[in-house]
Amino acid sequence: MLRFEEAELYRVLPEPLRNALKSLPLTRRSELEEIRLRQGYSAAALIRGREELLQDRWQNILVTNQMLENLLARATDYSAYSAAEYLRQGFVTIAGGHRIGFCGQAVLERGKLQCLRDLTSASVRIARAVPDYALQLRPYLSPELPSLLIIGPPGAGKTSLLRELVRLLSDEQAQRVSLIDERFEIAACSQGRAVFPVGQRTDILSGCPKEQGISLMLRTMSPQWIVVDEVTAPEDIQAMQHAGYCGVRLAATAHAADRRDLQSRALYRQLVAAQIFTKLITIRRDRKITVEDL
Repeated sequence: MLRFEEAELYRVLPEPLRNALKSLPLTRRSELEEIRLRQGYSAAALIRGREELLQDRWQNILVTNQMLENLLARATDYSAYSAAEYLRQGFVTIAGGHRIGFCGQAVLERGKLQCLRDLTSASVRIARAVPDYALQLRPYLSPELPSLLIIGPPGAGKTSLLRELVRLLSDEQAQRVSLIDERFEIAACSQGRAVFPVGQRTDILSGCPKEQGISLMLRTMSPQWIVVDEVTAPEDIQAMQHAGYCGVRLAATAHAADRRDLQSRALYRQLVAAQIFTKLITIRRDRKITVEDL
């Protein structure tokens, strides 16, 4: 029987893609990172950082505009309004935590992106728990653990590592954790219940921008930790600074391959200068982590 997150993934995929995934050996399926769809070309699976062509009945799967439109319709439950809203930000997160990014022709209004039309490609990012991270994180955990920033290149598993950190803080360290799951990818709540285990002492706020979510959690949940994914704006930094002044510890992720890459980006230089985080966790593509002072 399929797990919930697997069933949700198969629900939105066109039939040829479902057949192709089911035909993959179990070990290869467990290593699947993304499904890449580009109109006019063969569908591909990203496995261990390499793209491999997907086949249905021994034939490559040609990606068509109809296939992309069908994927979007299924992902948004055939709601034209929802599709337009999601395409304004370029992605849809489905139940189970899987994120589907789309490309196409931008429709602008006064210079701002309103939606996409004439879809050209899609990337389906596969969400899954990685229990092995617990073995690497556990030696560093203690009641006095300071605020943590997790960095790594795209696709290295930052969100998976953050999810496991939340679970360990909540269950093994008995800490009250406020999780702001802006994109429904960490806990991936469905009908009020977390799809992925994030701990019995974790309070989850889904779909809320980080800046507003941090303020709300401070007012209502008396957290010891506040956890967010993907710092992307100065407003995120300001909200985290305020939380730090209130005595709350924080954990977050940022897109940077290493410490030098982190310092090379203006927003992240501001993040480091704010002295919100004391420890830096770097994750490599082979999912090995290092922990150092920031």
